[in-house]
Amino acid sequence: MTQYDFTNFYKQAYLKEKNKNIQLAAEAASKEQAVIELRQKYERIAGNPVIRLLRGAKKVPAKLTAGKNIKISDTVCSENSVSVKQYEKEVLFRKSPYLLWVSEHEKPLEAGGSVATPNATSQKESSDRIEVVFLEKCGKDFSLEKITKPYILFVSEKGILCPQALKIVEELFEEQSSKALIYGAEDTVRTGEKGEAIRENPWFKPAYSPETLLSFFYFGNVFAVRREEVAGVKWRNADNWKENIYDFVLKAEERFKEEANEKIAFCDKVLFHKTEFKEEQQEKKQALVWDESAVKGIWGFEKEFTDIKLEALKRRGLKGHVEEGNVPGIYHVCIEEKEKISIVILSKDNPAILEQCIRSIREKTDYENMEIIVVDNGSFEENRLKVEKLSANYDFQYICEPMEFNFSAMCNIGAKAATGKYLLLLNDDMEVIEAGWLRRLVGQASVKGVGAVGAKLWYPDSVKIQHAGITNLAIGPAHKLVSSEDSKLYYDGRNGFTFNFLAVTGACLMIKKDVYEALGGMDETMPIAYNDVEFCFRLRQKGYRNVLRNDCILYHHESLSRGLDEENEEKTNRLLEERKHLYQKYPDYAGTDAYYSPWLTQDSPEYKCGGSVGDEGTIKPLVEGSVVKRAKVLRDEVLLMNVEKTKLSNNQLEIWGWSILKGADNCHYKRSLIVEGMDSKKIYVSEAVSQFREDVQTVFPQEMRIELSGFQARFSVKNIENGTYKIGVLYEDMLSDKAYYRMAETYVEI
Repeated sequence: MTQYDFTNFYKQAYLKEKNKNIQLAAEAASKEQAVIELRQKYERIAGNPVIRLLRGAKKVPAKLTAGKNIKISDTVCSENSVSVKQYEKEVLFRKSPYLLWVSEHEKPLEAGGSVATPNATSQKESSDRIEVVFLEKCGKDFSLEKITKPYILFVSEKGILCPQALKIVEELFEEQSSKALIYGAEDTVRTGEKGEAIRENPWFKPAYSPETLLSFFYFGNVFAVRREEVAGVKWRNADNWKENIYDFVLKAEERFKEEANEKIAFCDKVLFHKTEFKEEQQEKKQALVWDESAVKGIWGFEKEFTDIKLEALKRRGLKGHVEEGNVPGIYHVCIEEKEKISIVILSKDNPAILEQCIRSIREKTDYENMEIIVVDNGSFEENRLKVEKLSANYDFQYICEPMEFNFSAMCNIGAKAATGKYLLLLNDDMEVIEAGWLRRLVGQASVKGVGAVGAKLWYPDSVKIQHAGITNLAIGPAHKLVSSEDSKLYYDGRNGFTFNFLAVTGACLMIKKDVYEALGGMDETMPIAYNDVEFCFRLRQKGYRNVLRNDCILYHHESLSRGLDEENEEKTNRLLEERKHLYQKYPDYAGTDAYYSPWLTQDSPEYKCGGSVGDEGTIKPLVEGSVVKRAKVLRDEVLLMNVEKTKLSNNQLEIWGWSILKGADNCHYKRSLIVEGMDSKKIYVSEAVSQFREDVQTVFPQEMRIELSGFQARFSVKNIENGTYKIGVLYEDMLSDKAYYRMAETYVEI
């Protein structure tokens, strides 16, 4: 009897069934992808302005099919489906934008949103052309002369080099022969609850910033030098390696002289992962309070580095000292200057606030060599007489020239009358609150190569930031950290240290008078908005560096003279036109800023990984049309909706809230907001933008994929007739022909 090979039989049967299942799975995935692609094509067509105009022109009364007690029979998507993967990627972006950045720029994420643990042995990798030197080993016994390789990579031993770090550095030096020093981005790696590696808190550093470097060691934990460029730099030989490294870099910077801007470069790739900084942070004596998401392990601002900085000033021909600012533990370099300052204050019909400004200058400032010039563009007679009286009491020059408000022209009038070596442009709604602000500003302005110098501004009677530097975002020039509490340090200490910025506000701007005149003063074709930004752009083009001194603080009673630009449609349109004019003059500056990484948020005041402008910044049109008749009204709390806030201004309707479809897999529904006229019964629809709402997920833990249940939308209602409108939400299944809607008991007047 022949023995039957059951093993081979089962093996062949298994392989046959496996191949069949693989084929079926591939077909299913292909069909699902096809449905999604068709939906995307439809949305692109439907979003075409021509199609929208045609659809709006039909004036078809929109009707929604009412239905009672409708049950949701929803197909749950496979965990490996395209819908789920796209949804989880979006959740990851909202929850941890940096992990998404890692997946797109470095490597795919592992399951659960973790990243592969960096190879701990990579720190020991070698190169024929690069000598790897641990920062912590650069003490008294270290010697540059012993290194023979052409490049030296300094890196902290309290972390891990990225696997490609040596290759990246070597290629940069080889490709760019002019570069003598390169520093890179870094992040932190920690172990999660499940043992997974979690990368967080990326530090994307600014381009070469001399004033920032003198404020603290912002090169961080990884930088490389071309050995021949630093040969002969005298080593400090201190026991503390930090003193040696800081002193070495400052001396190298001085050796490069005017070419430093070309020789020192930032690499925006993440070259280093910090792993051990808890002990070092606990050892700090200063009680610095950092935001939870801020960069940790920053040093060089402490009192112990005073001698190094003073020696650097002496080598550079500057006289100064180091003093503690308003934040305990942060010591700032202050250059000494005694030349005359002309303070130019613009004011109209504001005698009370003007007096507050000038009185605070006279009573609280510890710098005496100054004159005050008030430029008035035509106050009423009563107010003009009051200012003339103030002029006698507070000893200032008063220039009254009736004219349309033009900030630039008024600054130029004041500058022409000024007799000081330095100009300080100052709004009349500023209030001095500490003594050393003026001498710190003028000292910084005295440094060779420095253009405009600005101060940090607080909202009155608070420690809330109104201005801490202007950054040129994709959405335009913006004040970072606006409305943030100044009781803690953010990101890399942007509100605590001295920083180079692309621009500072004209509300308080110090500059040498001869530099101001050489540039032709302020641009009078920009009378109201962005004139300060334009001026700073011009300075930058001429090779000057603009600086923000966070140790100079004033109150800003914002825009009392002429009102806020955003308060009506006319002023908003004017603001947009002047921004357009700005970028017509400087097209190369649109959306770029050397001191702000493109990987950081481009549409918000925070410093965090975010990248390009999101949909939150888009103003969508509300389009009149017929909501598909298959849409069924859902009652009995099947479709939950909560409108939390509405705002109508300048023909823009903003709506915030959240909604979920209970019992459904929420990941494959397209969601739109509905407004229905209570009198006209006309219905307008526009797609909603999803927001991450962890709180909603906590309240409804049994519901599926509702992390993005929040919505925030901005709609143009310019072409909608006035009246009372009810707000609702429409859900359309992207994988079937089902659609559901519900109207909330929330109304808005348009």
